[in-house]
Amino acid sequence: MELKDYVYSLARKRRSIRKYRSDPIDLGDVLYAISTAIQAPSGAN
Repeated sequence: MELKDYVYSLARKRRSIRKYRSDPIDLGDVLYAISTAIQAPSGAN
C-alpha cells in the first residue's frame, strides 16, 4: 500500500471519541504523539 493510500484510509476511519477510559497513558506514547504532531504541517507553514 502506498503512503497516500495509507493516510487516506486512516482519515476515513477517524472517529470522534466521546467516552474516555480511565487507564493511564504510557509516557512514551505521549511523547511519540507529541513528536509526530510537531513534524506535521500546519496552516502557518
